[in-house]
Amino acid sequence: DRGLAVNALEQGVFTASCLRHAVPAAFRRRWWAVWWPLALAQAAWLAALVCFAHPLVAGAMVPMLAALAGPDVVHYPNVFRVLPGLHARGAFAIFALVGPVVSGAAAIVFDEGFSGRGVAAGRALGAALRRAPALIAAQAPLQLVLIALTFGTAGWLEARGSSGLVVRLLTFASLGASVVVQAAFLYVPAFVMLGGCRPHEAWREMPRAFGRAGAVALLLVGLAAVVGLPIQAAASMADRIVERGRPELMVAVVAAQAALGLVVSFVLAGAAVLAYRSLLEPPEDEA
Repeated sequence: DRGLAVNALEQGVFTASCLRHAVPAAFRRRWWAVWWPLALAQAAWLAALVCFAHPLVAGAMVPMLAALAGPDVVHYPNVFRVLPGLHARGAFAIFALVGPVVSGAAAIVFDEGFSGRGVAAGRALGAALRRAPALIAAQAPLQLVLIALTFGTAGWLEARGSSGLVVRLLTFASLGASVVVQAAFLYVPAFVMLGGCRPHEAWREMPRAFGRAGAVALLLVGLAAVVGLPIQAAASMADRIVERGRPELMVAVVAAQAALGLVVSFVLAGAAVLAYRSLLEPPEDEA
């Protein structure tokens, strides 16, 4: 009975089953079509950061970078020292505005693809665009909490001048809190696009979803966080890479980080749709 909560062990097995289907889907080119807006937006932001002195963008980028990272950032090679952080700030805005629409379209694509129906990326994007206000509003609390955890914690630690131990402990605590919050919102795009929920209705479904499939969401998001740790470690060594005379290498590091983030988001979205259809969708007589 799907109405009964699935125990943690069963959810662990089910998580592996979701990944067994979602990971191979990443090799299906047509399923990636709806993700191009997100990829292109991130690529454009990275290009603007790297080429900030170009006449086409200098008028906007130079004062923006100076405001974000101080006036010295415009002197070579200082921008490469802070490139991961600068790109992350823009990526948050991109994921807050473009990400919900893409995740909504992806929910339709995965639902059609996994059920054996033809994947129509254009139709999926059109449907998501029509529901863009609902998708963005439904996931806005997630974005606000992640911004507070990511940038708020870092700013507080910097202002406080905390010791290395305190920094490490709070960094791991922030990462853990981020995993829990992202897991709580994992099924929201499916509720909006496949369940036809409005934002407040999707939020109201979140406790029920976490009770039935919370372990699946936590495992999926936790694994995604672990996968991203090596490239995050490389990004954190920006100063060392610049000092060794290879500042432009940071462009490749940040690009790889963004690409990995897209792949992870793709797999998470696919697994979330599978979990929604198997564990969360109400039976027809209750729909």
